[in-house]
Amino acid sequence: MTALPPEIAAWLADAMPDGTDQPCTHYDAAHGRTCGATPTRQYIPGRRCWHHAPDRKKDTQ
Repeated sequence: MTALPPEIAAWLADAMPDGTDQPCTHYDAAHGRTCGATPTRQYIPGRRCWHHAPDRKKDTQ
C-alpha cells in the first residue's frame, strides 16, 4: 500500500466517519461509464473521488 499525499489524506479524514469505500459515481459521457475510483466522499451530486470532488480547486496552469 502506498502512502497518500498529505492533502489527500486530510481530504479523506474530513469525510470520516461516513466511510470511503464506495466508488466514485462521476459519469464520463465520452466513455459511457462512471469513474469508479475509491476512496470517495459524499456530496450532493453523489460519491466523488479526489479528482471529481466539486469543491476541489482546479489548477489554472
